[in-house]
Amino acid sequence: QLFINLNFLIRGGILAVPRLYGEIRQGIFSGIMGEKGEAAFLMMIAIFLEISKFTTSKIRLSNILWIGILSIALILPAKRMIFAVAVLLVFLFIIFWIKGKNKYTLIGLVVSALLVFIFYYAISGRMNSSLFNRFISFSDDDTGNGRIYLWRYAITMFKNSPIFGNGFGSYNLYASNIGVVINGYQDWTAHAHNIYIQVLGETGLVGITIFSLMILSVLVNCFECYKKRRLLSNSKKRLLCFSSLCIVAILIYGLTGNSIYYSNQLTLLVLCIVCVIGIKESIGNKNEYEENRYSNFSQSY
Repeated sequence: QLFINLNFLIRGGILAVPRLYGEIRQGIFSGIMGEKGEAAFLMMIAIFLEISKFTTSKIRLSNILWIGILSIALILPAKRMIFAVAVLLVFLFIIFWIKGKNKYTLIGLVVSALLVFIFYYAISGRMNSSLFNRFISFSDDDTGNGRIYLWRYAITMFKNSPIFGNGFGSYNLYASNIGVVINGYQDWTAHAHNIYIQVLGETGLVGITIFSLMILSVLVNCFECYKKRRLLSNSKKRLLCFSSLCIVAILIYGLTGNSIYYSNQLTLLVLCIVCVIGIKESIGNKNEYEENRYSNFSQSY
């Protein structure tokens, strides 16, 4: 609510104030971002930054405190999909990156935190204005119906031009021309809320094939680097962990979001891909160096 009064600091400025008042009445808060999706996304990334430290250092009380603060901040925007993705990837992080007793300690902490969250909202009388309500009230939630409505236009777009499509980024104009509007006088600007269906509609079979191969290549590179993580320095291990979490999160979130159509999220995805490629090349250079050193030693011997 502070940033409603300081509206020059938030996205959209004074024009965003009526929307924010409506969100606050529903128990949805986005702070200085002024947009619930952006706020939740940044909190998820912040959690990934914090937990990636555990790959090379012990878990400290300060780490747990920060994760708790960030988790509360992740809950407040009431973005169901981002919250679910964050929880899923935290569990995957624990399974793949944490060893020994710490693994079970972290799993216990995460499960306990989720139970406390459910218990608090169940007894506090805030069930009708929280993230918790969005998980249990699918019948009253128009999120799914609204997205399916948008997906149908993307499928129609694909059917009209199945091979090459109309061009990347063309969905909004197509949807506006065919009848999707925010209200009676504005064009549609919020994309299809599924990057895979939208890429299919915009770029056809050729585009979705290239996009799918790129995603597969990135995931394979992440896994190959993970298998050889013992060759990495501590800083590169943390970077690999963080980059991999961000890549997978963005790709999963793309099932109901627009993660490659917003410049900040797309930029983060590209930067994380570049980091993984750089880490893979550094592993290759190290292997080549070790092989040359062994070969030179053998020849000398």
